[in-house]
Amino acid sequence: MPLEEAFQLLCGDEEAPTTDDGRPCEASSQPNQPITSPEESATSNNNNAGNSTTSQKKSDPRTPRRPFPEIIMESTSQYGQSAISQETALGDEPTSSHPRKRPFKVPLEEEGIEFETEQFVNHPWSHLLAPKIRPKISPYYDPELPASKFERITAAGYSRLSPFIEHSGAYTSKGRPASILEAVGPQAIESFRQRHSYLDLYQTRIEGREFPPLAPAEKASAREMLSYVRGLRLHKGIHPVLYRVKSLFGTGARLESVHMEVPLPDRIDLHTVMLDQFSVNILTGKHRIDVFHILIGDLVWVYTLLPSTKFMREGLPYPETIEEASHHRKPTIWRVDEFALVHRDLIETLGYIVSVTSQAQQSFQICMKGHRTLVTVNSNRLDPDVEFARLRANTFITADFRPRQLDYMLFACTPKANAFNELRECMADLQYFPSPPPAPSGIRPTSQTHQQQSPSTAPP
Repeated sequence: MPLEEAFQLLCGDEEAPTTDDGRPCEASSQPNQPITSPEESATSNNNNAGNSTTSQKKSDPRTPRRPFPEIIMESTSQYGQSAISQETALGDEPTSSHPRKRPFKVPLEEEGIEFETEQFVNHPWSHLLAPKIRPKISPYYDPELPASKFERITAAGYSRLSPFIEHSGAYTSKGRPASILEAVGPQAIESFRQRHSYLDLYQTRIEGREFPPLAPAEKASAREMLSYVRGLRLHKGIHPVLYRVKSLFGTGARLESVHMEVPLPDRIDLHTVMLDQFSVNILTGKHRIDVFHILIGDLVWVYTLLPSTKFMREGLPYPETIEEASHHRKPTIWRVDEFALVHRDLIETLGYIVSVTSQAQQSFQICMKGHRTLVTVNSNRLDPDVEFARLRANTFITADFRPRQLDYMLFACTPKANAFNELRECMADLQYFPSPPPAPSGIRPTSQTHQQQSPSTAPP
């Protein structure tokens, strides 16, 4: 489209003004200012002779300029809203040959957003940790924490690790889900530590007073035991904290804190807690869990805790080190009272049976794709329609599984500029104990056609 026709579209039915030699008049940088004649422009330039050299270059009539005072183009943002980006054309060079290929600009309604922050007040490390954006109650949080996306921890443990993550600094939405690590803030951690005071618990025991009883709850059905929550949800106004499944035992699971600020530096008793058959799921209001459908690395929202039976009746001592707190054969001081399982996304994963280790105990060793470890599982991990007697070595199997998840603690807040070295010194003696490799559930052999096409499983 010629420039003169485009100017008429912006200005109406008026003709585009031209100079004596037929060239379009220079437009003013202010849309409401009338266009002056060449004589008035010359008079104005004489009056402004004391301006800087930069101003003189801009007023030079030989400088090529576009006749449009402004170019306004409308585009659709990635959030599904209409975003308008405005560009001043006078004296500016285009950033690309086509205006549609310009870098995306943040919608104008989001430019001035100021997020509320919160910070630690009573925590021993409050002077070392920076504020954090207040978490938003939302179902749109990404619960996947694959270990491949985080720094690899070595045998040296936390002494050679930087467990600080770079926070997104934005809210979570359906089109832009944030990591579930963003859903826990300083206020939730401090409230959790204060509500579960070990000193009050110890005082109750030495004085011989009654501990709070278990709340009456019905027994959950097999379907209700698989109830999961998406994102972050409050329960009775309580903001939960994140724990991860560290190991499984019998009919329960041991949970380890995801964030360091929960047990450290002075609450080692909160490092590991126990999830048992009397813990109540907030989604159903009933107790009972299905251990055979829980994977190591699964995330659990923990709302409230109660003292364990070992602490109330047998005088379990306070753990002095992380090793004592996380030992898989030692009882814990706390057990989970109210919780919610965080929803996880499982995909069908291929694997194979390495060997049948015990016919009496119905155990066999498997290796799953994406996991470079061998895992020994029992028949309780099989699909209900699969018979253990039909399993053979070098048989391909499939199961609903996912990559190995993050296996060590992280800081919920980033350190202040001058506090990084001090926090690293606090972690120098912090021990790390890896979790056992996860085992899938619902294991079943692949189809007969696939077994026949695989040379390793073909009959002799």
